[in-house]
Amino acid sequence: MTEDYVSAVEEEIFQIRSRLGELRRKKAEYEEEASRNIEKRDKVHERIKEIKEKNAAYLERVSSLRNEIAELRAKLDEVVAKINEMRAEKEKLFS
Repeated sequence: MTEDYVSAVEEEIFQIRSRLGELRRKKAEYEEEASRNIEKRDKVHERIKEIKEKNAAYLERVSSLRNEIAELRAKLDEVVAKINEMRAEKEKLFS
């Protein structure tokens, strides 16, 4: 009976060690996958950072262009007002 008991215990130990080895392999696989996912995430975050920087530069340029357009419109309004003023003076002279 003790020999059967010892044999059963040894079999159980073997199964536990086998299961432990399997779990260690799975753990290593998960850690490797997690490492790859972290690398992917870091690359995505870096790309997002680059896009945000470019976007900020584009927004700054658009803002600058809008300001320039507003200035040119103001100058155009001044020129149109001056032309209208000169036309009015011309009308006065010829009337």
